[in-house]
Amino acid sequence: GMSKRTPAEAQRIGTLLADTVAPAVRGLKGRPIEALTYGETSQAAAFAPVETSLRVRIAHDASQVLTNPAASFGEKAMAEIDRDWLAREHAGTTLTVGALRLGDFTAFFLPGEIFVDQALALQAEVPGALVVGYAYTNPGYIPPLTAIPDGGYEVDIAWRPYGTPGPFAP
Repeated sequence: GMSKRTPAEAQRIGTLLADTVAPAVRGLKGRPIEALTYGETSQAAAFAPVETSLRVRIAHDASQVLTNPAASFGEKAMAEIDRDWLAREHAGTTLTVGALRLGDFTAFFLPGEIFVDQALALQAEVPGALVVGYAYTNPGYIPPLTAIPDGGYEVDIAWRPYGTPGPFAP
């Protein structure tokens, strides 16, 4: 539940993980690294415009939920998020991507929550690569082009809790 999402709980879980992994890696001997390369690039994100009719519908739906005593906690929480999104001044978002090559190991660092299709595409280009999401910043779901036309998993609503100006443009 939400009550357990605290810095203290993150610290507890991180300590537990470190204490579990540390004995397994003690004493391991590696080989010398011959090449280390890291690079990153940033670009302003492009967002699709949010039409006035959608804003009106979001406001109406949020109002209906917030005045309904039978609405669930989750419904009310999302309605409050929507109400806050409507009232917020939205700034642009810069997204950064990075890549690390350490010997024959490659890792890609991507912002936000990427879809498995994107990770698999990178791994098809660079077999064995590690693909890391939530790097640098988290503007929410970063959908592949195939998910944008039909919405896909929460693509049509997930941008509001993250406070972006709208859904990502293709």
